[in-house]
Amino acid sequence: MGTGCKFEPGRWHQLGTQILYTSETVSLAKLEILANANRIPLDMSLAYIEIADHLTIDTLDTKSLPKQWNQTPYPNKLALLVKSWKQDNNTIALRVPSVHSPTEYNVLLNPHHAEHKDVKIIKIEEAGFDGRFLR
Repeated sequence: MGTGCKFEPGRWHQLGTQILYTSETVSLAKLEILANANRIPLDMSLAYIEIADHLTIDTLDTKSLPKQWNQTPYPNKLALLVKSWKQDNNTIALRVPSVHSPTEYNVLLNPHHAEHKDVKIIKIEEAGFDGRFLR
């Protein structure tokens, strides 16, 4: 998991930093796909995951981020924050605000964390986009 990050940098990771991007809601996951894809995917599935209750999740809120956190090009400081979080290896997940909906959060998972086994896929379902998006 997190192999895409090995090939392309992003707002929250440097090239080669393996993390898995997830969202707290289906609508935010779809919004993130629409914002980052060159085309609307016609065959998409959603994987619902469960993070065990005993695992700690850190949160970065907009107040703790640099003023330009939501700009493009991405401030390198964001990727450095995530790199430091991952190297500290204290928590399995880090909640980060969505640029597209700043009151909602994406959740970054560390696939190398020792307790990664306590993150379970509980359901997978088809979840295409409404045809009106294709206009």
